[in-house]
Amino acid sequence: MEAGSNYIIVSLYSTFTVQSQASTNSGSKIVKIQGHPAAITGGGAMIVALGNSASAPGVVKFYTSDPQEQAIGRKLLPKFLANCKLSAGDIACS
Repeated sequence: MEAGSNYIIVSLYSTFTVQSQASTNSGSKIVKIQGHPAAITGGGAMIVALGNSASAPGVVKFYTSDPQEQAIGRKLLPKFLANCKLSAGDIACS
């Protein structure tokens, strides 16, 4: 990676929950990011619920590696929360 470059992989998972991801990644605790349940893993990934429950399926996961990338992820997050919904077991984004 070039100095000063940031790369963030964003994935949507219709069956993952914040709670399951937090328990799978030891050291993660459930917090709130922009009012949504979230977990930040030891590796720096941010997992945020599309809804209001940590135990409900449907998350957006930002694979970040440092605080600067996490800040970028937080800026992108409102677009996913506003435009992506879990429907009939699949995540649809408009």
